[in-house]
Amino acid sequence: MNIKWKWQPFAPKVRANAQAVINELTGAALEIIFSAGVKVGKTVKLGEVFATHPGHHNYEMDHFVHSHVIVNEMEYDEDKNYWRFEILADTEQKNVISIEFIPCCERKILVKLTAANKSDETATWFPTFMASANAQCEKVEISDKELVADANRMAFSFDSEWNNTPPLTQNTRLTGILLKWGANHFPERQYINFSRKWIIAPGEVKTAWAMIGDIEENEVPVELAASSSKSPALSGIQDNDKLGGMINHLANQLKFNRTYPPGVKYFGKPEAIFTPAASWDEEYLWDAGFVAAGLSVFAPEKAQNCIEQFIPFSKTTVYPNFHGSLSLVQVSAAWNLYQTTGDKEQLNALYPGLHEIFIYASGQKTWAFGENLDESNDGLISPKGGGSGLDDAPSQVWTRGYGVDWARQNHYWDKPFEVNPTGKLIRTASVNMTAFALLSAKLLQQICAVLKINTPDMYQNFIDKSEASLQKISWNKDSRHFHWTVKGSGEQCPYYDLSGITPLFSASYNSPEQKESLIDNLLNIYLTQYGLTTVDQKADFYRKGYWCGAVWLPFHWLFWKTLLGLGRLEDAEKVAILVVENYGRNYEKLPVCYEKFDLESGQGCGDFSFSGLAAIVLNLWAGYRKPGTVSCGFFLTPEKIKVSDDLLNASLQLTCSEKTDLTALLIVLKANELYKITSNGQVQELQSDEFGCLRFTVPVHKNSKVRVSIECLK
Repeated sequence: MNIKWKWQPFAPKVRANAQAVINELTGAALEIIFSAGVKVGKTVKLGEVFATHPGHHNYEMDHFVHSHVIVNEMEYDEDKNYWRFEILADTEQKNVISIEFIPCCERKILVKLTAANKSDETATWFPTFMASANAQCEKVEISDKELVADANRMAFSFDSEWNNTPPLTQNTRLTGILLKWGANHFPERQYINFSRKWIIAPGEVKTAWAMIGDIEENEVPVELAASSSKSPALSGIQDNDKLGGMINHLANQLKFNRTYPPGVKYFGKPEAIFTPAASWDEEYLWDAGFVAAGLSVFAPEKAQNCIEQFIPFSKTTVYPNFHGSLSLVQVSAAWNLYQTTGDKEQLNALYPGLHEIFIYASGQKTWAFGENLDESNDGLISPKGGGSGLDDAPSQVWTRGYGVDWARQNHYWDKPFEVNPTGKLIRTASVNMTAFALLSAKLLQQICAVLKINTPDMYQNFIDKSEASLQKISWNKDSRHFHWTVKGSGEQCPYYDLSGITPLFSASYNSPEQKESLIDNLLNIYLTQYGLTTVDQKADFYRKGYWCGAVWLPFHWLFWKTLLGLGRLEDAEKVAILVVENYGRNYEKLPVCYEKFDLESGQGCGDFSFSGLAAIVLNLWAGYRKPGTVSCGFFLTPEKIKVSDDLLNASLQLTCSEKTDLTALLIVLKANELYKITSNGQVQELQSDEFGCLRFTVPVHKNSKVRVSIECLK
């Protein structure tokens, strides 16, 4: 009896791929890899069998682009079970191969290759298909042209002549066909392989077809050529939006960036797990929180799946077996999802796990792997490893005691950096992890109110304890920052950075003056022409490194929503638009999904298939350009939001729990129309911009109701 195969593009550690899952209980799968090198004139670009990181810095990235093709994940429609990759031979996109994977039945997949040459020189491509069985397959037999795993057969058929050799291993030299293995290979595997030489003349477009799977003898792939079904563009991207291609790419990248089966121990049935970038096979807690926030824009059901990865009581959970920082973003992502969809059933399903993981993240229970984040019980969160996600930010490095040798070995800093006097790891309280825990406590209170369930006292108890400690131990009136502090002694780290103003987004300031100090620091120290920097450029501890000297994206979303909540419309827009527009400028030059941006040049760098911490670009963009989107601060609870299908009318009912007398709202309706806005008895007329965005403020006080009626005066 034939076993049904499940097709998906989630093979770990590779880029252009297809995966046929043959046993959903164990995660056993047959994996297909596509790669291609190219020669154009005298220029040779290597392809990759396994993905390698382009580099964290400009010089590493430039070297990679000079020597390698660029692989892009472009489209993934799970409903149609269709996905498409592109391989670029050059940054100008003059020579491109498009690879479309089209499952045509349960045990076969059709692959369409389209090569286009817009240059003045002949392009000679060397495309290669490889296939193997993953480690979950038990009985594997492989020959030159056929793979059999657990009684499941996979073979290849082409519409033109392809060559193959005996099965490849990690010891095989592949550079003869313009390929390289890359750093992350599977040494125990063998691979069927087929390759060819494909010459594309200037101005020429050629197509080739392959069929892979349990195919019949002499079965020809062109017979199913009509099966190609390219997906339509994402709904909500307007025709006049020059950022549309970038947004479409990033939104699809989020859906591609999953691995199967998970690279660490999981509970229950294996599920495809969201990861920060393509080819990664590890789960990261705080990256996944921002991925969930980004997914809420175009794929809210996937946002729920992503949140469920890291909370208990979920069928897809890998909790608590994950990597990276213990910064808890999942509650913020879940609340943002509710603000977007208004789906109480979804929120109710997530709440028990969110509550449980908060207990750990706030130090009220020890993690399963033996770490308690608040052993001193002062409400200041302190990871044993000193990691808060900001890697080489001064506060974190001072805590860890990493010295100059480490910095030089990793190319992280351009000059020496002083660390704590012991030169070793010491236990300190992280300001940003404390702020995440505080924000989570306050949002959990709001979730309880929405669900009309009892609000546990532990939320307010933690808030009171933690905010008192922040003021007493962490606040530095001279720097006007909250500083990391040594647990036990309360000694403050001598350095400050962006983490020192994160209590702004948890509303943990104790006076209007302190609030204004934090906002002033945000806008006048950290906001640059390219977005938010991690370290004050004028400080003597500024370094050009990884987080130091770079613009990373996650905090833009947190501070953007914070400034909206405080009624700071213009400031919120600066925080959002500067980084989105810089992303767009880089995307025009090289269309990849960037990890971060160099602070001094604005150049995109890092991983080229990154979603992780960069996913929130979608939220910032949607707030100003996606029709029907309503954006507000964290401490506004939507009770009823209705936007007419023709985008000419809207009504909003919300409850405010902000510590402010003014809050801001954004809504995207019809472009270039005059609207009458009535809010709590006040009337104003506003013209929507070229994308339909209306920006306005509403007077509020804590626990007040906000009622807004919007009517087009057309």
